[in-house]
Amino acid sequence: MRALGDRDAFPASDLGLRKAIDKAEPPGAAELEAIAEAWRPFRAYAAILLWRGGGGG
Repeated sequence: MRALGDRDAFPASDLGLRKAIDKAEPPGAAELEAIAEAWRPFRAYAAILLWRGGGGG
């Protein structure tokens, strides 16, 4: 995401991102993609924040 400079890249299937949203029942990739629509065009930054504060690497 950062290396290519794509500020809207969002790996919705990433388990860490899904768990950052809900640890007990992580949403599916399609559901997370729908949630992330509101974050366009900065979804890559949202992903980094979710990884730092939540369930991911």
